[in-house]
Amino acid sequence: MSALLCRFVPICVAFAAAPAFGDELGDISDITDVSLDDLLNTDVDVASKVPQTYREVPGVVTVITREEIMDSGARDLEDVLRLVPGFSMGIDVEAIVSIGVRGNWAHEGKMLLLIDGQQMNETLYSTNALGNHYPVDQIERIEIIRGPGSAIYGGYAELAVINIVTRGADQLNGVAIYGHAGLNTDTYGHLNLSVAAGQTLPGGLKLSLSGLFGQGHRSNADYSDFYGDTFPLTEHEIDPGYVNVGAQWKDLSLRFIYDHYGVDERDGLGQNETQRFDQKFVGYYGELAYKWRAREGLTITPVINYKRQLPWNILDQSSGVFYDKTAERVTGAVSASYDVKENLNVLGGAEVYWDHAFLNQPAVMDTLQTQFGSSDSVSYLNEAVFAQGLLEHSFANVTVGARFEHHSQVGNSFVPRVAVTRVFEPAHIKVLYSEAFRAPGFENINLAPDPMTPVSPERTRVGELETGYSIDDHNFVTFNGYWIRINKPIVYFVDAAAEGYQNLPRTGTLGVEATYKLRYKWGYGSLSYSYYAAQGNEVSSYAVPGHASPLLGMPQHKLTMHGAWNAWKNLRVAPSFLVNSGPWAYTQPNDGAGVGTLTHADASVLVNLFVSYRDLGMKGVEAGVGLHNILDDENHYYQPYDGGHAPMRGSPRQLLLRVGYTHPL
Repeated sequence: MSALLCRFVPICVAFAAAPAFGDELGDISDITDVSLDDLLNTDVDVASKVPQTYREVPGVVTVITREEIMDSGARDLEDVLRLVPGFSMGIDVEAIVSIGVRGNWAHEGKMLLLIDGQQMNETLYSTNALGNHYPVDQIERIEIIRGPGSAIYGGYAELAVINIVTRGADQLNGVAIYGHAGLNTDTYGHLNLSVAAGQTLPGGLKLSLSGLFGQGHRSNADYSDFYGDTFPLTEHEIDPGYVNVGAQWKDLSLRFIYDHYGVDERDGLGQNETQRFDQKFVGYYGELAYKWRAREGLTITPVINYKRQLPWNILDQSSGVFYDKTAERVTGAVSASYDVKENLNVLGGAEVYWDHAFLNQPAVMDTLQTQFGSSDSVSYLNEAVFAQGLLEHSFANVTVGARFEHHSQVGNSFVPRVAVTRVFEPAHIKVLYSEAFRAPGFENINLAPDPMTPVSPERTRVGELETGYSIDDHNFVTFNGYWIRINKPIVYFVDAAAEGYQNLPRTGTLGVEATYKLRYKWGYGSLSYSYYAAQGNEVSSYAVPGHASPLLGMPQHKLTMHGAWNAWKNLRVAPSFLVNSGPWAYTQPNDGAGVGTLTHADASVLVNLFVSYRDLGMKGVEAGVGLHNILDDENHYYQPYDGGHAPMRGSPRQLLLRVGYTHPL
């Protein structure tokens, strides 16, 4: 562990503080002190950048609180996102796991991940990597749009937006240290140390610092590819390193995030390599922002962002997936929010970003280290404007917005959105229509098989309808249905030696989601169900031959139950129960030449239990113990496209331990 800590020495400056859940509800030491009505009327701004209550906000939104995360004993962000209706996990290549949204594989640029306002998607392939990544005990809340956010956020926000707000100076006002361990029968699942500190100094300067350092394994099982080669997944390490530092003085804020995610991979693009290789995803993210309150009701916010990333980085040239490229983005943006009247808000803005990518080492034949066309570097310029109007009327709230972007390589994109929401106690209704786009990343453009047929942005239309009903002060239920059509999707194709991208005609899904929540003094609980069916899919690599309804690797049915019971004093008992129907996927047995057998896989049942006690022995001390995957279900990660990658076993039964201490300053 000491060697691991020594790899992460950079001293960082920065931070742009965001409104915190605790600021909105007051100083809450126990989430069960909050009524269900308080939670439903908490402001959420991820869907429109204008604070509105959960029931009014123009989007299908999930809000996960810090207490829910801590009660659940979640090991990482992946565990938390498994609780979200319509979210499923799948495996890509090189042992990287990510998310499908409502049956659609969202790993490559279809889902935006924000941490304290910073876009964490890497800009070469536009991906996100999950699994022992990011510190969950430093999260204040997570706001999730289960639907498009392109009109506000641009091209990565095509199917979902995950907005993570971490604990700042107001929430910490001290130092918090957490140690986590997940123990298998013969090895460890993870050994992580998380540290956070924050304080408001005399004069109003707010400072915060947090970090995560650790080691982990995705599983202790063996992995066999479709060529007949096998290796133990104890060789597949996933080691996080993360630093988030920030400062805010009045309306001026600064943030810097350093993220180092290490993955020892051996599975390559589908055919196992002869040895494991050290792979890194490294990112530097910085932001300077000023919220200028120009006059009553008018706020103008200029922002400068910089991010530099080295994703999928493998430096050993004996690997077939050797890759050493850097991408950087510089963004200048300004937005203005104006309350024209008490019931009318207008939001608008413009941004320009410059993307630049280059090879750190020369191209190498028969590896992924290729040039960008015939050059070692490439640059693109993107310009965007967006506008939104929000009218709050006694009959209904109406949100109308649009975004226009011009990309120097792939041209123009225009996406409108319209939302009508109405709260009529004890019920609410939302009617939503959004269009979205995904601009191709560097490698999406570079790896088109035919230079005469360049990859263009994919364009998406989504219609959603949500109804909700407050049964009483303690029980609340929502139902929603959606229709998604992705035109000209950017589709990845791969064999054991090469990869590429192309636009194919269309794909999409339609489905339903339902959630029931209850909250009493004795505890709280949530029950959700989600279902999707493919509609109009014309992407053969997503299709299940002979079956029109499912998409490859994505379970159609999902049932989730989780909650917490205040058993005695500060003793909290939190069970969770997750069921995914068996997806169609290519599995073992195989033909030994790279092709698996199309199988309707078994359903996955994950049963977890975590017990925690706060102020154990002295104030600020917390301890927790639990079991993950009590039934020792195999819970495989399946590849959600026909890419020749065999299923990879997920975490086995695991003993969870967590110890924390918070010391006020």
